[in-house]
Amino acid sequence: MELKLIIKINSSNFYLKLALFILIYIYIIYKKKRIQMNSFFPFLDIIILGLLAVFLGFRLKGLLGDRSGYSGDLKSPDAIKQEKITENQNVIKLNNKPINGEGVDFLIKADPSFNEKEFLEGAKNAFKIIIKAFSDSEIEKLKPLLDYDLLNSFTKSISEREARQERQVSDVLSFKNFEIIKVNINDNLVSITLKIISEQIKYLTDKNDVLIEGNKDQSEIIKDKWVFERDISTNNPNWKLVETDILDD
Repeated sequence: MELKLIIKINSSNFYLKLALFILIYIYIIYKKKRIQMNSFFPFLDIIILGLLAVFLGFRLKGLLGDRSGYSGDLKSPDAIKQEKITENQNVIKLNNKPINGEGVDFLIKADPSFNEKEFLEGAKNAFKIIIKAFSDSEIEKLKPLLDYDLLNSFTKSISEREARQERQVSDVLSFKNFEIIKVNINDNLVSITLKIISEQIKYLTDKNDVLIEGNKDQSEIIKDKWVFERDISTNNPNWKLVETDILDD
């Protein structure tokens, strides 16, 4: 590796030399033109111009800052190499070998792009969309969010409900708890189990809008356990819902 050294110029000396150069130049011009001084102090103009030159030098310093190509520490090749080794130790590379493990920390090492906060926010949005789409019988909205088997199960339930001419309403009002309770990686397939406690308005009516179950006017607390999966050996960043269940108390 070629390491380029950048020589740092002492800024104070540089600007003093600049001011001195300007003074010498002004003096030469003065001598050549032989300016006649009529004031009571014959060198007053020279002194004023000199002070202006010094002021100009320090103003340039304030505008340009230190003439340095690099303001930080210059690291040696050995130090850079050691940093890379340390960084690589915190990342589990796939290398075409399946990864197996448990926990959020292990997942972050296996997939550094994983962000727990962002995942939970995305899962909350997915929860609302899935609940709404299922109650409204919108299968197309469910397709990108559910895996094949769960999508078939949801589709069957929707078809049976429509055959009975029943209507379901589900409205998520808020989340009382939304957290990861388990992370498992099996042959690069990540499974994240979520504990979801939500407040919802949920009820079922018949074709005549007669209430079958639930309450139209009162919310209820619903406890769910959902499992999302993603294969981290692929470039697909999307998570799929693979399992839903009632959360045991």
